[in-house]
Amino acid sequence: MRGDSAESDRSRYSFAWIFAALVVVLSGLVFFYMRQGPQGTPEPGSQAVVAQSPVAPDAEQPGPNAVEQNSQSEAAAKQIVTNLKHFQDATESGMDFNEYEKQLNSLKSDLNNTLPSFERHLPGDDTFRQEVAAALRDYTAAENWWKTTITNNTVFTEADRKERTQKNFESAREHLTNAEKMLVR
Repeated sequence: MRGDSAESDRSRYSFAWIFAALVVVLSGLVFFYMRQGPQGTPEPGSQAVVAQSPVAPDAEQPGPNAVEQNSQSEAAAKQIVTNLKHFQDATESGMDFNEYEKQLNSLKSDLNNTLPSFERHLPGDDTFRQEVAAALRDYTAAENWWKTTITNNTVFTEADRKERTQKNFESAREHLTNAEKMLVR
């Protein structure tokens, strides 16, 4: 009888371990899924917020007429281009990292507040949004590289920083020019 009891205890013990492992794996999957969130939803503070297209209002909801909406969108687009130009000019004037980081955060905030007002859906408007997002990505890449060169100043020199950030600034300038051309149409 002791043999049957020991065998029964071992099978219960094995079952408990298997069950515990299964619970841990399932909990991990649920945690991973919840952390990922819905597909296509950008994380807070990411530049993807700038690139997303606004949702068209439902037919049931009253909205501004097309002329007002077009006027608001055009004003928002001009403000976006103006903000980007001011920042581009600031990058060319020479500033320290802290000032750059401060102005970039301000630019991101301004763009995230202004871009939702750009509700137009004309053929080139998605391209405009993409160019704005690309310029912002270049400015952010320059910030990240600059931060890397500061952190690893024994490995990277000031010349390394300037070389790479200037490429980012030039690329951002091209995207800004393209966005401005889309606005002029």
